[in-house]
Amino acid sequence: SEKCGDCKGKSYTESKESVTVKIPAGIDTGNRLRVSGRGNTGKSGVRGDMYVTFEVEEDSHFIRNGNDIYLEVPVFFTQAVLGEDISIPSLGGELTLELETGTKDGQQYRFRNEGVADVHGRGKGDLIAQIHLTYPNRLNSAQEELLQKLQESFGIESKPHESMFESTFEKVKGWFK
Repeated sequence: SEKCGDCKGKSYTESKESVTVKIPAGIDTGNRLRVSGRGNTGKSGVRGDMYVTFEVEEDSHFIRNGNDIYLEVPVFFTQAVLGEDISIPSLGGELTLELETGTKDGQQYRFRNEGVADVHGRGKGDLIAQIHLTYPNRLNSAQEELLQKLQESFGIESKPHESMFESTFEKVKGWFK
């Protein structure tokens, strides 16, 4: 018949409380975590559970896909042609990426178990390093001369389009005879 002094007739009171939650490795956006006995108190006086829904921020270098992570690795064209060992970042520190001689743009290298830990404890994903070839923006005259000499040293191999299209040109010429 009279309003309660604490809740003012609402049947509940609001209070702020800090809760420490241990976040398991591998948690991802949309995952929910139940914290027993830390929710609201019901009419029966028993506290319910609190549910925490996560939103994981994207990283500027790593792209997550499930438990696998992708990393775009910029590689200068000479490193790709010659093959070289380079250091790349991973979630656990640095890894050595051994570029094969003649590495292609977009080629991928897989590092097993270097990805994100599975939230349910079933191992780890992989780190996939994808090569992005970079080229010089400008060449000085000495560099240009060296590249010209290098190209000439390869002969016809350095002009694959010519050998590929040679028979096509002959065929087209035959149409006009």
